[in-house]
Order: sequence, then structure tokens, then C-alpha cells
Amino acid sequence: MASKNWAVLGGATAAVLAGVYVLWGPRGKQKVCSKDVCPGLVNVGNTCFLNGVLQAMAPCHSIVKWLGDFIDKRITEKYTHYLAFILVKVLKGLNNESIEMSDPYCPSEVLEALRTRRWVISSEQQDSHELFHVLTETLSEETTQFPRVISLFDVKGLEELSKKSQTDSTAVSRSRVLLPILPNRDTSHPFRGLLASQLQCKQCGYKCPVKHDTFDSLSLSIPQDWGQLSLDRLLRHYVKPESVLNVECEGCATSKTLSAANTLPKSTFVKQLTIGKLPQCLCIHIKRTIWLDDGMPMKRQQFIAFPEILVLDQYVYHKRCAGDIRGTTGLFGGKILTESASSLSPSTLQQPDTAQKLPNVSEHVELPHSLPTDSDVQTPSTSQKLPKFDASVELSRSVPQYQDLYKLMSVVVHLGDVFNGHFVTYRRACPENDQQSSGKWLYTSDELVKRVPVSEVLCANAYMLFYEKM
Repeated sequence: MASKNWAVLGGATAAVLAGVYVLWGPRGKQKVCSKDVCPGLVNVGNTCFLNGVLQAMAPCHSIVKWLGDFIDKRITEKYTHYLAFILVKVLKGLNNESIEMSDPYCPSEVLEALRTRRWVISSEQQDSHELFHVLTETLSEETTQFPRVISLFDVKGLEELSKKSQTDSTAVSRSRVLLPILPNRDTSHPFRGLLASQLQCKQCGYKCPVKHDTFDSLSLSIPQDWGQLSLDRLLRHYVKPESVLNVECEGCATSKTLSAANTLPKSTFVKQLTIGKLPQCLCIHIKRTIWLDDGMPMKRQQFIAFPEILVLDQYVYHKRCAGDIRGTTGLFGGKILTESASSLSPSTLQQPDTAQKLPNVSEHVELPHSLPTDSDVQTPSTSQKLPKFDASVELSRSVPQYQDLYKLMSVVVHLGDVFNGHFVTYRRACPENDQQSSGKWLYTSDELVKRVPVSEVLCANAYMLFYEKM
């Protein structure tokens, strides 16, 4: 009987020891990411839209550095609750700069940080471009310092002008009255740029003051029936002058007598849009969703050719002398180049033919009831050998002429139709030897990461393009 009890006790002890070993025993080693590739990202349920944007932002050196500098300035505060801190930790991990990141890595903390800031992000499929703006808008809010709201019960605080008004040395109105304290932003993120728009009268040449608007990305529409499309043609269509009818003109009023009602004469104005300030990192969004006459959304599958080196000199607003306005062949409000170009070809710096007439945007465009599918779209074959591009040789010839050069860093591609699909990203590999960017390219699809040639990248059906200033 005693031997039987000892056997039962020994079996129970063995079972307990086995359970302890399973629960608290040695763990298997986590997969360490190779230096040739980057870590993958776990899809926690339709989060490919997040994984694609994070992989696209990681090779942009400017945004990673800006996030790090932003956190360094707030190291004495509770910096761990900032979205910037979570982003810089994830982006550095995706560049193999963190020994704590496993492969694949779960980026759910980014979504949790956005939800704590009252962004509603459901578990359904989302758009990568919309998420990108959610990230940039949150970063803008974190960099803005809002003045403290004084309670009405704080009588002493209400009597102190220094807590509710600016000093004389900062700002003062024309009536010498102190102005209230306004929100202050110490710095803007690298994706923030300015658009410059201006109206000019066709009849008398009077120009309205230039109006500036901020942007975090440029959304380019795909015109109808243009044949072969390129990023250059989409940019030209974006800044094409538009006619605005029945605008009151102060210039015409100086040369004409006013009516009995003292109303300004109306004229037709030309509205020109250019880029007032280029960002350090440029995000270009290609709008592929259109709405048909019957109210159904459709996705446009056309291939848009894009360069590895982008030139934006001719799209930047530049003040010119009054005598140079008329008779110029360049864009109104843009720089006049001796040779017009928006991209540096891998084999030559010749500008594609831009003398072709662009369609008039004011004309009625008949939308098709059916759009071409992937099989109907003529996309360059990835087996095509592209001419080699020696950046050091080609750029040395063009740098004296071009100032606003941008290098392609990543490409976000949407696979599928307008109702469901999957986001993948082509991105530059992790830099080596303290370089800011690498010449190697990676294909990332959630946890899958593999090396690809640059020819495959340039043949991708791009949805978002990320460029960084050189």
C-alpha cells in the first residue's frame, strides 16, 4: 500500500515539474532579422494599411531624425505617451537600429496610441492614405503648444495680463491693444509643405495677393483618355491654370467708372496653383477611385510611370519681375528653366515631350461604365532591363541647373478592387555604413520581406509615392 502511495506521489510530482517547465522553462529564441532585409509586421486583423505606411516611412531619414529630435527636446517630460515616441521606436526597428524588435513585429501600439487620441479606427479594411493623414495630423497636434485655459474662478489669474495676452515686444494691434496668446508650434514635421495660389485678371492683368495653404501630401487625379501616363503629366495637370468667372476686379475699377451702386466690375480671372514651399519628405497620392454616373465607385488600374529621381523646380512658386510675366513659355508663377524637366531619366536627362496639348479641365468628361482590369492594362514587364543609372555622373551634370531634386524612397501599392484588397510596399533597404539611403530595394507584405530589383519597383502600380529631398 505504501509503495502504491509513493508511486502516486511520484507521478503527481513529475506532472507538476513538467507543467513548471512548460510555463517557465527556457523560451525559444526570437527570430533575429538579417541585415540584408528589414523586419516584417504582423497583420493583427486587416491592418495591412498600417503596415504599408510604416514600411514606407521607415527609409525616409528626415522623418526618423525629426521624430528623434522631437523626443530629445521632451526627455524630461512623460515622453512615452507621445505618438512620436512610438513611431520613432517602430521606424528605427524597421531599419534594424533596435535590438529589442523581434521579426515579425506587432505594431498594434501605434493603433492604440491613435485610439487614445480619440481617432476611430475600426477593425475593418482602411485606406493607407487616410491613415497617413491621421499620423501627420496627430504629430502636428503634438508639436502645437496651446495656451493654458484660465478658470473663471481664478480671479488673480484673470487679472494678470501676462497669462492671457502677449507682450508688447511680441505682438500688438494697431490700436496698441495687447493681443491674446495664440497656439505656438515650434517645428513642423518633414511632410508639411505650402501650396501657393494666385488669381490674375485676363483683361487688365491685375493680380490678387498670393494665398498659401498647407499640405501633407499631393493628391493627383488621373485624367481621362491620355494614353501613356507619367507622374510628370499628372503634376502638370495638377498645376494647370483654371478660369474663374465673374470675379470682382479692383484693377478694372481703376480704369473704368464705377456704377451707381459703386460695385466693382466683374471679369474673368486665371487661377494658377504652384508649390510655395517644398517639404523635406514629399508624399504623392494617386487618386485611383472615381465615381461613375450610376453612383458606383470604381478603381482605375492604369499604370503611372514614375522616376527614381524627381525634379520639381518648375512647379515651385517664384516671384518674377512685372516685365517678365507676359510672353513667357514656362508655368505662370513657376521658375523659368533653360531646359524644362521634372524627372531625371536613368539613361539621359532629356525631358519627355511636353508640347502635347493637355485636355481642357473645363470640358465635360464622360466617365466609362467599365474600367480596364489588370489584364487589360499595359504594364511594363519586370523582366525588361532598364538602363543603369550612375547617380554620381548624371547628377554632377545637372545639379548646377536643378535645385529641387528628390529621390524615391518607397512605393505603396494597392492590390485588389475598390471594395477590398491588400496593401504592399516597396522600400529601400536598411542603410549601411552610416549612409542615409541604400541602393537596394525590398518588397514587404506584412510579415513577408524579400529582396527585389529596382526594375520591379519602377514597374509597380503605385498608389502612394514617398520621395525625400536630396
